[in-house]
Amino acid sequence: MLLLNGCVFGELDKLLENSKKITSTLQQHCDCEEISVMNYSVHNLSTTASYKLVGCDFNDINSEALRIRKLLSDSIPGFCDIEEFNLVFINKGKERIKSFTKCQEK
Repeated sequence: MLLLNGCVFGELDKLLENSKKITSTLQQHCDCEEISVMNYSVHNLSTTASYKLVGCDFNDINSEALRIRKLLSDSIPGFCDIEEFNLVFINKGKERIKSFTKCQEK
């Protein structure tokens, strides 16, 4: 879901492109059954993004979240400008959320 509030249309293409780049990077570099955008919104110049990762293969959620954050910050210009970035991991019926504010772990 992409929500825009007070955003001009010229910025819409950039937001859609960033969301697609994040999704594509996650799909290429994460061993998950499913990866999808839950929310990508802009309100008063503050961006919030949440991605759902289902059935991922990793040993430690903290290490995996940090690996993903580094991967995205290294490969997507402006990634660390996202005010709130959430990774929602769903494995074996359990949901865990790792959140970052401007690339810093919450």
